[in-house]
Amino acid sequence: MKRLALVLPLAALLALLAARTAAASQPIRIPFPTSDFTVPAAICGFEVQVTVLADNETLTVFSDGSLLLTGTLKLALSANGNTIIRNVSGPVVVRPNPDGSGTETLTGASFLEFAPGDLGPGSAPMLAYTTGPVVLQFDKFVNGHIVSFSHTAGTTEDLCQTLA
Repeated sequence: MKRLALVLPLAALLALLAARTAAASQPIRIPFPTSDFTVPAAICGFEVQVTVLADNETLTVFSDGSLLLTGTLKLALSANGNTIIRNVSGPVVVRPNPDGSGTETLTGASFLEFAPGDLGPGSAPMLAYTTGPVVLQFDKFVNGHIVSFSHTAGTTEDLCQTLA
């Protein structure tokens, strides 16, 4: 979200901080902790336990509403007796667009979780580790739906297949 799992929390956080930030000339920097979680079986056909091994991320909120998530995030993913470790430290930039939509750009290494239909009607679920730029377009900046997904360079690892 960086990791897609963080997209909606980032947007919700933006909504809460927007008024405070709009009046500020200096960016606001706050710690952005990630907790352990479980990826539901609807994604891979089996649950995946995600354990945070290292987390030192900071969210920077700019006066134009843009967000920058930087720092370290290292995850252990476990399922079916297999455990893999991935550094998914991003960074992630989320920007509002003039028409009210939003753009999320993930560079570096990222963890992405898409439920069935997240990438459009009938789209398959996906749990992926990516390197290189990923760009997500949302119809609304806050609580929007994905209208475009692109990953034109780098690598993609299907984590469901890796953990099967």
